[in-house]
Amino acid sequence: MDEQEQTKVAGYAIAVTLRLIMAVGVNAVYVASHQIAGPFAAFTIGVSAPVILQQIMVQAPNEPVSSSPSASPVPPPSPDGRRTAPQDTAQPGDVDVR
Repeated sequence: MDEQEQTKVAGYAIAVTLRLIMAVGVNAVYVASHQIAGPFAAFTIGVSAPVILQQIMVQAPNEPVSSSPSASPVPPPSPDGRRTAPQDTAQPGDVDVR
């Protein structure tokens, strides 16, 4: 077996291993939420785990979630312990949809 064939076999083995890990993870989630009624359902969900995870990623928002204080809508307390009113961030041309 030459080096190129070994690389192909290693890539295939990694892909199979990752698919098995995904199947176990998705099945664990469904079992924990009591949505699997038997072994056939567990097998079916395990086989379709890559598709399920792909659909979740398609529906997930593409914006990164930030936990920095600047992204928080609540202003930090002032030094004397009181919260200040949030600043108006309206720009010229913004439309009020209330």
